[in-house]
Amino acid sequence: MFGWIAASHQIGAAAVAWLAGILRTQTGDYSIAFFTSGLLCLLAAVLASFIGATTKRHLNPEPILETT
Repeated sequence: MFGWIAASHQIGAAAVAWLAGILRTQTGDYSIAFFTSGLLCLLAAVLASFIGATTKRHLNPEPILETT
């Protein structure tokens, strides 16, 4: 699993760097790539805040042992 995560991260990073280079070549500026990545990071943060939001975990406390 960690191998797939690492591989997909590297492929995604290479693709984004390539696309940012294309945007730089077309527009002469990295501003569009920079602001787009910032918006995607904000979207990821909002989506990550919903992870586990619908499940409630009830922890059953362990009984306290009485010592005599």
